[in-house]
Amino acid sequence: AIRGADVLVLNRQSERADKALASLKESVPGASITQIECDLQSLESVRAAARAVANQLGSDGLDVLANNAGCAGQEDRATADGYDVQMQTNHLSHFLLAKELMPLLEKAVERNG
Repeated sequence: AIRGADVLVLNRQSERADKALASLKESVPGASITQIECDLQSLESVRAAARAVANQLGSDGLDVLANNAGCAGQEDRATADGYDVQMQTNHLSHFLLAKELMPLLEKAVERNG
């Protein structure tokens, strides 16, 4: 953001996410920072977030993807998709997001070399 990049932040809706977004915007006044809802415990939410990213970026491509969310110490239970909460949140949803955004990453490579 400091160098003029458009930053997309994918989070599930929460007070903590809102505070983080406000902090980013305060740290870099005038920066282009957009929040897109994405709940890693829902594969459909991940797909919807990938579509929102594609709509936001259009044909520009995506230069960087940083998958950084995770959880630990969760109760042993399954998501609505049938996977262990930690496995889906920490791994499966990250892989799905990367897969869905791969065409945008490839566009950026073609554009920038």
